[in-house]
Amino acid sequence: MREWAGSYPYYTRECLIERYQFEEEDGCPMWFKEACEENLFHLRKRRDRDVDRLDHVTRREQVLAQPPLREGWQHYQNLLRQQEDVLADNSDLDALLYGVKQFPALKRVTITPAAYGHLLAPLCPTQ
Repeated sequence: MREWAGSYPYYTRECLIERYQFEEEDGCPMWFKEACEENLFHLRKRRDRDVDRLDHVTRREQVLAQPPLREGWQHYQNLLRQQEDVLADNSDLDALLYGVKQFPALKRVTITPAAYGHLLAPLCPTQ
């Protein structure tokens, strides 16, 4: 059993394991393809029937310029390896502590995933 599935009830755990089987399609697992399609669905849904503003046109061009799923999967695996390396050697904690020490009057730090906004529309640039 995969370790992430251990915290779910038995029936749910079996459904999750079945969904995350590595049935290859387009060079990537089915769950990855489904997640990509779901992201694009939510991107289109957010626009709804709004007019074609400049940011909508830019996002549409970004979506159309996507690499094939196989390349996306390879990129995802590379990012996952990098994340595992960071978590293994605690360099994320080291970076946070270094940054906090640069502001001696700092009283509180709030870390939230909401800073990332939505697909192709981050609240703050991250590069």
